[in-house]
Amino acid sequence: MRGRFGCERSVATEGLVALGLSGELDIETVPIFEAAMQQVLADAPATAVLVMHGLEFLDSTGLRAILEAQERLKDQGAQLVLTHGRPCVQLPFVITGLDAHLSFIDTLAQLTG
Repeated sequence: MRGRFGCERSVATEGLVALGLSGELDIETVPIFEAAMQQVLADAPATAVLVMHGLEFLDSTGLRAILEAQERLKDQGAQLVLTHGRPCVQLPFVITGLDAHLSFIDTLAQLTG
């Protein structure tokens, strides 16, 4: 049975929008993620944070969606930051070498003080 996917958007501080991810980000759930990212982009934050602590699975489609979100934010002059996820979620970033090209933090508190 596949896990559910959830996206919860919150404004952590002025200029910083967080999107809490939970469940599985894969080919079936990427459209939900992309719709949530459209709302984040509409907020025009300086920084968007994907909080991945609740994410249980990430496939290549989800990875691609995250990279596309990073590009759209970059086009707006904003940055994307990700919190470290579970080992099974971090592994695709490590295997592809993308962990060296994306900004990771341990917790959202590192940006909000």
